[in-house]
Amino acid sequence: MDWTRLVNLARDLHVTISLGASLSFLRTTFPTPIPEEVVEELKAVRVDHAERRYFETLVHRNSGWREVLAYNLAMEFEVQDGSVLFPVLSVRNEWGTKVLWTTDTGTEWHGRKGPPGRYRVIAWIPPNFLAAGAMTVSAAVHSFLPRTEHFCEVDAVGFQAVDTLGAGTARGYFTGHIGAAIRPKLEWTVEYEAGVTGTNPARMSAPRSDRAV
Repeated sequence: MDWTRLVNLARDLHVTISLGASLSFLRTTFPTPIPEEVVEELKAVRVDHAERRYFETLVHRNSGWREVLAYNLAMEFEVQDGSVLFPVLSVRNEWGTKVLWTTDTGTEWHGRKGPPGRYRVIAWIPPNFLAAGAMTVSAAVHSFLPRTEHFCEVDAVGFQAVDTLGAGTARGYFTGHIGAAIRPKLEWTVEYEAGVTGTNPARMSAPRSDRAV
């Protein structure tokens, strides 16, 4: 095994944290001949914010080694004059339904006149949010004084959202079909009262509604 080449590749691909964690896990859990100095060298590599955010989306559970990854959507553009620009990213599923639209709200640059230069914006989609299936991403930049669409790249890139069963996922152990465009992992509470009898079956059925669900 060429450990030097592996470390250099991890550094070039910005996956030093995740590789170091994986090798450390294998080294301490199994009798694998992974040199300790390789793990230490990976830990010593300085990493950028994007790589650290990517690694922070990994979820390690006591039941085993599980990875739940966030998606990150990135776009680069150049500004030649100081303008108030609004980068927009949108995601459509394989049926053409727009399931997500987002702009840079919450950043220090939102609604501000940006100086000339190159900008790279990243939108982070949390894990357990999108339904499974093929997705396409469109990217655009707008301004509004005057109203201008500077560019719009439709279906600029695609990716596959993967759905998994198990604890910690939005699906959990539910094996049925999920027809929703998104299926986020929401916080639920359950109230239980023991010893209640004579429940009206009608009250246990799903409520009727004229609204589309």
